[in-house]
Amino acid sequence: MSDSGWTTELPLESFANPPSPVQLPERSAADGILSCDGRRVRRFLHVDGAPVMVTACPARSGDGGAIRFTAEALDPDSVDYRDGDGRSSGRRCASAGDLATAIGRVRFSLGVDEDLTEFFSTNRDDRLLGPVISRRPWARPPRRPWPWESLAWAIVGQGLEPAEAARIQRRVVHRWAPRVLPAGSSEPLFDFPSSETIADAAPAELVSKGLTEARAIALARSAREIVSGRVDLDRPETLDRLLLIREVDAATMDSVAAGGRGDIDALPVSDPTLAKLVGRITGLGRRADAGEVEGLLAPYAPWRGLAAAFILAGYSKAVVEGPPLRAVA
Repeated sequence: MSDSGWTTELPLESFANPPSPVQLPERSAADGILSCDGRRVRRFLHVDGAPVMVTACPARSGDGGAIRFTAEALDPDSVDYRDGDGRSSGRRCASAGDLATAIGRVRFSLGVDEDLTEFFSTNRDDRLLGPVISRRPWARPPRRPWPWESLAWAIVGQGLEPAEAARIQRRVVHRWAPRVLPAGSSEPLFDFPSSETIADAAPAELVSKGLTEARAIALARSAREIVSGRVDLDRPETLDRLLLIREVDAATMDSVAAGGRGDIDALPVSDPTLAKLVGRITGLGRRADAGEVEGLLAPYAPWRGLAAAFILAGYSKAVVEGPPLRAVA
């Protein structure tokens, strides 16, 4: 039982033995949610309203790459919820099942259970992918524990450079995300703002965080579709309703498929860094358009999204260091 009277489960521990090389993130996420201190990765999240802290770290040196995951039920009274967050009204402690779910979602987001043997064997002699597979076999497409997170950030970051998108994301997180201060830490950890919170947010306030008016409306409308139950991001057959919203397009849905459901063939054609990189690789002298990105990566089906992640991991430095590329006319 916690100091505030909540009955909590004992921490749950599990181990992953990745079938393909994996490297845990070495720095905290740009949006300020996933926390890394060089030794461990921590993610604060909610499972059906119950707050959980998941920690991932190497199990021990010389163990062949095993990763230890620990999930701890947090005292709901220790969480600082923002106005309108429905998770604050139904406070409860995480059960053993919730802890297991939390570990599963973080494992998914880190890609530790993906077996890439066939992808490696098929592409290890490829002109573009071969060198990266040899040098950086742990490259993976970015994922989120829940599809809502992928949808929200796809709308927020649409057409923006990564640094600018991250600035807006951090403002949204600091305004609407619940936070908790871990024991012995001076820095709070943030969960993702819930769809209920964003559904109730005034578009004008979203605009004040850096979103365009159209994108703020799209974000709030998408959240309301989810809250109403008309859209279930785990059921692709319900997603056509989102495409009726201005600023939500097929590229947005590809981001949800890749980052929220783990589709390694879903291609991030709207990624500005990938567009620059394809433009440089193909000698266009400008950013590639969506069709040109698709054309370069089409031969890598059914792993186009995975191939894009490896290309970005291996060659994005060329985008940073090379001369600027003009946008598509």
